[in-house]
Amino acid sequence: MLDFRPMAYEWGRFTWWLAQGQNAVAIQAVAAIGVVFITLWYALLTHRIMKATGKQASAALQPVLSLRQLDDTSGDPFYTLLIENCSERPIVFLDVKTACYPGGHGPIVHRARQFDDQILTPGNNAQLHLDFSKELELIRVDKFMCGFVANLVVSDLSRQVAIQYEYIWVLERFSCTTGLPWRVRLRYKIRPWVARYYRLKTLVFERYKRPR
Repeated sequence: MLDFRPMAYEWGRFTWWLAQGQNAVAIQAVAAIGVVFITLWYALLTHRIMKATGKQASAALQPVLSLRQLDDTSGDPFYTLLIENCSERPIVFLDVKTACYPGGHGPIVHRARQFDDQILTPGNNAQLHLDFSKELELIRVDKFMCGFVANLVVSDLSRQVAIQYEYIWVLERFSCTTGLPWRVRLRYKIRPWVARYYRLKTLVFERYKRPR
């Protein structure tokens, strides 16, 4: 038969120790510190869960593109990149540019503003032409001696989730970076003000153009 008397004695000593004033204060301080650490741990855990949930929601909205070269069968003096929307949601083009790097010369950059704000629905495609024939003819460099790069910034319809694609022509390889580049963000921030300026300029010009 088990003898619980030693346990009862030790428990009695412990309760007596707690009953002392200075010991009770110490126990309360330790308990308060423990509560603080437990609260911080729960706050950190909740933050991680919310962060993971946000990343999952963002990943579900991320545009997914397929980029590949089209075979040049027409003899055109430029290359063509086929852009396909592989996601289940429409995407919006925010910024599209192409660059040519001729040997011994500075880079030639074209900004395809015709793509701005254009929507590409799921399963459809668009073609991006890399035409630097006039510039290369002026500097007398063959296109086969050049490197070509296409850069596309796209987002979902809400423009909350953006991704940047870069296609290197010679390597036939493309990579992506999440987030909206600062140069594109700045351009869309000042674009309404530029539109207002030209609208005001037109109104002033029309007013002073009228015969008096």
